[in-house]
Amino acid sequence: MPYFQFILNILFPNRCLRCKNYTSQPLLCLPCFDTINTYHYFVCPICQKGINMSDLNFCHHPSLYIQALLACTDYNNNLVKDLIHKFKYEHFLSTTHIFKKIIHQSLDSYKNYFQTNNYLIVPVPLHWIKAKHRGFNQSIIIAKLISNFLNIPCNDHLLIRYKNNPAQAKISDPILRQQNVLSIFKINENFKSIIKNKNIILVDDVFTTGSTLNECAKILKQNGAKTIIAICLAR
Repeated sequence: MPYFQFILNILFPNRCLRCKNYTSQPLLCLPCFDTINTYHYFVCPICQKGINMSDLNFCHHPSLYIQALLACTDYNNNLVKDLIHKFKYEHFLSTTHIFKKIIHQSLDSYKNYFQTNNYLIVPVPLHWIKAKHRGFNQSIIIAKLISNFLNIPCNDHLLIRYKNNPAQAKISDPILRQQNVLSIFKINENFKSIIKNKNIILVDDVFTTGSTLNECAKILKQNGAKTIIAICLAR
């Protein structure tokens, strides 16, 4: 197989998506990948204060159910935005090679913490109609990349999106975004017993206002979850 791949690389060399130069790396050459900043710290989703993971309750907002957020990279980077767009809307799933590198760089220092603190990864669900139309749930793919790297379990059946609400990306007003996701999630009764006193990592692709993640977290808290944090690919 390595020999076959070697021949393929000669016949069909990779070209960097950004600079268009030939590269031995998948999708992006190293100089272009290095233009993507990765972040390594959790913050309060509202006030952006840095959060020490040993004291997740020090920054409290009454309407917030997520106790900390880590966004692995910056969505304002045009390259990141283009990669995520290709991934979600053009079925360009090979971008996961890049997302995997970003996630590894961002979360490397937390591996021991998560493995020793009884965490479960839960991706934000899509409504079945949207999932069928798109062919996949991008949050599940990202969640499994995180799960494999941190070596902690992922359950992509725990939450159900039972209302097919309009896409958040089409709504700019923060208040309308909050209203758009009210009461659209429920717990899968088959997995309800595993929530109580569980630490949970909610995973989504892009964090904008956090309305969707916070609604997921609210449902989980109401059903006995202990600590809920969020990890997103970009913000």
